[in-house]
Amino acid sequence: MKRDILVFSAAVFMLGFISVLQAGEMKPQRFNLDLWGNGLSTVNGHFSNTVKSMDFLQTGASFGIAWQYFPMRSVGIQAGYELSWQNVDKQFRNEANKTPAFVVHQITLSGLYNFANVMESTARFRPYVGAGIGLYPFRLTDDGVSGNVVKLANGKKFEKTSFGLNGNAGLEFRATDHLSVFGGARYHYLFSKDDNKFGADSGFGNQGLLSYGLGLAYHFPFGR
Repeated sequence: MKRDILVFSAAVFMLGFISVLQAGEMKPQRFNLDLWGNGLSTVNGHFSNTVKSMDFLQTGASFGIAWQYFPMRSVGIQAGYELSWQNVDKQFRNEANKTPAFVVHQITLSGLYNFANVMESTARFRPYVGAGIGLYPFRLTDDGVSGNVVKLANGKKFEKTSFGLNGNAGLEFRATDHLSVFGGARYHYLFSKDDNKFGADSGFGNQGLLSYGLGLAYHFPFGR
């Protein structure tokens, strides 16, 4: 998993380096396609009354894709999908030959602001911020991303689709008119607590996820 993230990051830097050699005058684009790979950590929440989520889960990975539209130079919207997973820490595994995982699908809609209206048009580095809402189908599996869903003590499956909020911030390097490299972090807060589903005494509560990494953005030539 960590090797995949390193390979992806190296590819991002290499493409950015090659493309900057071909860079010309920067022009605003309305439509962008983003691809990224991230590390992922749990930063708040509980899996039980006595076990914090950050202790229960190891650092994981996530990969995402998003479509951006900027009706104005600095203000836009983003619709994205991200698949993330974190393996359960070894001390909480029941079987030595299996690796349980907490798998989350992140379907998000966010507003973006990239500060372009307060910066020179030739600026290659631009910070950005964003915030929005999302749906977060999640499950706890018995073995990896594609494993079977774990059964709860009440017989129900450990899975649910929760509403959530998200925020992100980062820095974009505009290499050419059509290609950017960016790095940043995304925070997702899942309203996952459900006493009817997981049991009032289970201690499973709302979850906070933080992803951080690098990505590539392609700026389409139409819609200027």
